[in-house]
Amino acid sequence: MSIDTGNYSAKHWSLKAEQAQIQANKALELITEYKTQIENSLLNIQKVTNTFLRGITADTTEWVVIESKIGKSCFKNVKQIKKIWIPSTCEIIEAPSYLESPFYNCSEDCQIFTDVTDEDSTPVGWGNFWNYFSETEKLTVNYNSTIQDFNEYKIV
Repeated sequence: MSIDTGNYSAKHWSLKAEQAQIQANKALELITEYKTQIENSLLNIQKVTNTFLRGITADTTEWVVIESKIGKSCFKNVKQIKKIWIPSTCEIIEAPSYLESPFYNCSEDCQIFTDVTDEDSTPVGWGNFWNYFSETEKLTVNYNSTIQDFNEYKIV
């Protein structure tokens, strides 16, 4: 008794199965790689939430403490923020343009406090438009401040 394999030999079908297995393995590797990337992204988001935005609650966003990085447009249009502490250890403030400033369209009453000595001493990673809230205007920056100065500043 013979099995009808059409016009193809068993060797042909074996080769096809082998090719399909190789493709399946490659797909599984890609899925595993993407899964790892997604997990790492979620961890980064969690770190951002836990590290960068201490002070924000569901009820109020009057003050913010930044610890390591501020992304471009991070607080765009958030009018409730009234004071921000940015230590000199904050290495990066992404601000390639005034439109992508982290504080674009924030309240002009917002005060930034930093222990950076003066405007000329800002870290290299702070973008040129880091404290702009409009095309030509910058938020008030209280240089050479302490965390105590920040804590004692009364929001009006």
